[in-house]
This record gives sequence, C-alpha cells and structure tokens, in this order.
Amino acid sequence: GVQKLFDQVRAGVISVIMVKDFSRFGRNYIEVGNYLEQVFPFLGIRFISVNDGFDSGVSDFSGEFFDVAFKNLAHDLYSKDLSEKIISVRQMKARRGKCIASYAPYGYLKSPDQKLTPDREAAFVVRRIFHMALEGIPKAHIASTLNREGILTPLMLRRQRGEHFPCKTVNEKSVWRTASVLSILQDQRYAGDTVYGKVKPISVGSREGRAVPREQWMIVPDTHEAIVSREVFERVNLGIKKRS
Repeated sequence: GVQKLFDQVRAGVISVIMVKDFSRFGRNYIEVGNYLEQVFPFLGIRFISVNDGFDSGVSDFSGEFFDVAFKNLAHDLYSKDLSEKIISVRQMKARRGKCIASYAPYGYLKSPDQKLTPDREAAFVVRRIFHMALEGIPKAHIASTLNREGILTPLMLRRQRGEHFPCKTVNEKSVWRTASVLSILQDQRYAGDTVYGKVKPISVGSREGRAVPREQWMIVPDTHEAIVSREVFERVNLGIKKRS
C-alpha cells in the first residue's frame, strides 16, 4: 500500500499525506526520519501527523526534529520489543507441541487446543506417498500417479472443503508436482514431531523471510500422532540424501 502511495506521489496525484500518528507511517525511525527530512521536502509533499500535532506545511521542522526523532525511535523500539515477545510466546507453544501455524499441514487437522490430529482421508495419501518412495519410485512418478488417479492436491482438497487458503488465488485445477511430493517426504511433522523456526523474517515487521539452517530449528519429538513411523521417515530421507 505504501508503494502504491509513493507511485501516486511521483505521478503528482498526491500532495498531502496525513496519518493518525508517526507509527502508522513507519516504525523504523531512521527510514521515517529520512522521508520527513529529505524525501518529502524534495517532492514537495506536505506531511501531517494528527496525534503528534505535526504539520510540515506550518511547522518549523528544524525546531521539532528532536521531538519527532524521539517519537519515531520509541515506535521503532516498541515494535522490536513486541516482536521479541511474540516470538517468545510462539516458541513456548511450540515446545508444548502446539501447532502455531495458521493451518495444519496436509494429512492433519488442527484441534481447538492447537494440537495436530490425523485427517483420515489425507493421511492415507501421505502414507501411500512414503511407501511408494520407500519402494524406490521416483518423486515425479509418484506425482504423476496421484494425478492420474485424480487424488486432490492439498490446496484443491482445502478448496473442496471450503477452508482458508494460504495464498490469495488458487488455480481452478492444481496438480501434484515433484516439489510438493518432496515437501511431504521431508516434513518431519509426519513422524510425530513439532518443527518450528524454519523461516525467519529478514527484519521486524517484514513479510519476507529467509531460510534458517536445520541445526537452528526447534524440534520437539513425539508431540502428536505420527502418520508414518520414524523408521519409515528416516529411511525415505536417507534415500533422498543418497540420490542427491
């Protein structure tokens, strides 16, 4: 939304930006300060923060800079502190074996107490995928077999059930792919373990994440009913590593 706003600013459609307070515009005090001091004056944009009583069109910015910078710094530090507390709570729940993801992985259902319980229909498909892999059938052949038999993909199954989608749009017809089969085969949750911390935001408040090395993951064993035995899971993944 901010990027669309800036596009309109550059196009000359907008000349005034008004926010409730500085934290509604941004919580990185350096970035916000740069916009207030450099970008907006250069573009001729008037910036108003209602609750902070700031109006660049009538205020002497040089005299109010310290107060504005301090408020932005406070918002930035508060945001970072809040983020750390949220992460701490999520880690505590993960240690208790709770599923803190917004939706359960394919093959499971999420109970009201945030525990994973096998989904009878999808769990059967998961077991079959593991057993085919154990027999040495290539992942591409597993995917083509599931497609040929009309087995619904995880997203299509959720669409059929009217459940929430993890993405904004889903094709009318999605198919099993090698990558989706591999993702299931490498997911340790199917062996009954809780796995947390595979991805970490690149910065506070960012929607973009970066992969975390496996040795830094939080893995809590035997927190819910396994769909496949640990022996089967380990044998399949050992075979994947050898072929890689």
